Amino acid sequence: RITEDPVYGTPVYTTMGGQSKCPGETATSRRESAVTIVDIVPRCGPNRNLPCDASVNPYFLSGDVATFGAIIQNLSPTEDEAAYTLMVKSTFDPYHANSYQSSGNGRCGTPGQLSGLLVIFPRTATESIDLPAIPYNQLVEVYFTATGSDLCSDYVDVEMMIMSTCEMPSPNSQVYQYGMQKDPASGQVSVSYDAAHVMRASNSTGKFTVRWPSSRRRRTSEMDKGVDTDLQGESSAERLAAIEAALTTAHNAAKSSAERLA
Repeated sequence: RITEDPVYGTPVYTTMGGQSKCPGETATSRRESAVTIVDIVPRCGPNRNLPCDASVNPYFLSGDVATFGAIIQNLSPTEDEAAYTLMVKSTFDPYHANSYQSSGNGRCGTPGQLSGLLVIFPRTATESIDLPAIPYNQLVEVYFTATGSDLCSDYVDVEMMIMSTCEMPSPNSQVYQYGMQKDPASGQVSVSYDAAHVMRASNSTGKFTVRWPSSRRRRTSEMDKGVDTDLQGESSAERLAAIEAALTTAHNAAKSSAERLA
């Protein structure tokens, strides 16, 4: 159906149903929509099954690289295999007058604040990764790493986002497509020009938290001599050597899995 835009007078081609491929059209089933980040699982510790949190994981030391697995599920309404892009939702922090202050917004540990955190996908060595063919309704785990900075040791509720690759240029578009509304009495569907109903790019977000030791526990020359001030009575050199070997093996396995998934 063709109508006239009430503001600009330009023709509007109104779709009344069916399916549409990315970018999706108003009042249709968007084939690449409904992708979901089901969970973000910490993969730290010798066997990659412990939290990346020094308060509960004694293996997680300052300077360690945290590894996570984002569990992705493609729930396309048309059961299509689709291409998605997984990324850090924002690569910069909101402005605070007193950034990295000891209290209030902007402090270390403020939810969502990056404070110099570097998130990398091993396959691309960047902060995003294209996943060209995610099968319908299957759970797929995609690995990424997080490296802290000297600005902070606590990173809470850092957001990751996934969306259809073709919609990447418009994740925050204010007018992506006109929306639609349905009359509850008649069931008739019509185009809505109200900003409240605007159809934006379909996406899903998930959060992860990583905490390095607040005391900045390090592998120092004292530890090389077998003295660990945080773990008295244990031979640190042997323990750390075993941890390093296990982490290296697990990291290589995670990288290999990520490459296969990508």
